[in-house]
Amino acid sequence: FAIGADHTIVYRIDGGEGTVAHELVHVIVFNQLPTTPTWFEEALASNFEEYRIENGEIAGLFRLDHWRMNFMRENQQEAGPFDIDSLPPIGDIARRNQRLVMMFKEEAPVRETTFSFPELDQVTAKMFVMFLQEKGKLRSVVHALGHQDLESRFETQLTTIRESVGDDYERQWRIWLDRKLRQAGAKTIFTENRIRK
Repeated sequence: FAIGADHTIVYRIDGGEGTVAHELVHVIVFNQLPTTPTWFEEALASNFEEYRIENGEIAGLFRLDHWRMNFMRENQQEAGPFDIDSLPPIGDIARRNQRLVMMFKEEAPVRETTFSFPELDQVTAKMFVMFLQEKGKLRSVVHALGHQDLESRFETQLTTIRESVGDDYERQWRIWLDRKLRQAGAKTIFTENRIRK
């Protein structure tokens, strides 16, 4: 886990360097990108669990057999096809995973989260971040989401994404994911005409 205010991460040595990279992203976000939405922060951290360095830049790796990918497979069977049709829309993930500002009697407002991050939401959001990375839009989206006056409502988050990627971002990233999985030799369940905006 990460303690952003103390610039500290705590991990088990057998967790591997992926755990360190994941938690390090949380510390960076806390200190440098304070308004990043919870769902996007977790996706960003997951993206860098496995990474490569290219031209002095760090990039998350796409790997078919990463443990998170099993949550995307039909019936979560390791040998099953990847069910793109059943993945939740990005807007639904943003809506479900908002931070709320709570008031406790006369104390100052406390930022508290009702965030519960089902595995399918997390791997879906991670794949969306990988799509943004490959499209060359990740840096601009991260900067926009992480430097607002206050953490935005999900509608504003989606507007930020639309402005960077286009109104059909949902369609674009699902088509990208289907292509990426097939290039890696996987079977998919994907019906392009079922995509909602």
